[in-house]
Amino acid sequence: MSAPITIRMTLTGPFKGKTKLLNQHQFINGVTHFTGSKEEVENVARYFTRSYQVEIEVGEVEPEELEIEEVDENEAVKVDDSDVLTDEEVEELDEQETDPQEPNARQVEIIAAVNCIDKDQWVDLQAATPHPKVKDVRELTGDPTINKAEVIEVIKTWLS
Repeated sequence: MSAPITIRMTLTGPFKGKTKLLNQHQFINGVTHFTGSKEEVENVARYFTRSYQVEIEVGEVEPEELEIEEVDENEAVKVDDSDVLTDEEVEELDEQETDPQEPNARQVEIIAAVNCIDKDQWVDLQAATPHPKVKDVRELTGDPTINKAEVIEVIKTWLS
């Protein structure tokens, strides 16, 4: 059996100097130490270099370099949740993803066709979203694959 190997992993990039728990390894001020067999060390090193930006130093760690904290189980622990989004931020991102800024080429064709059809020729005038006949939109665009859902979506998104 080979002697255990100790490595020191130092976070770089966006987590540089941060205290974080990453994959069950506690980084304090961007640094953690891992001791294990050669295979374990290789696996941990491979994982962290692929998943996070880390620098790895191999070698013996002096006992004074290791920070050992005694934690009282009843003591409150402050968790760094600075990378967690608030509900408002999540909603804002969802809106940005679901609200397209500009219509795509197909939608532009449908918009042009809908604008060419008089509203008195539309159907479902009493519905929440009145729309022109899909057959008329297909004829004007020359695209027989356009369906009712696409026409209504374009009207809701771009024309209302």
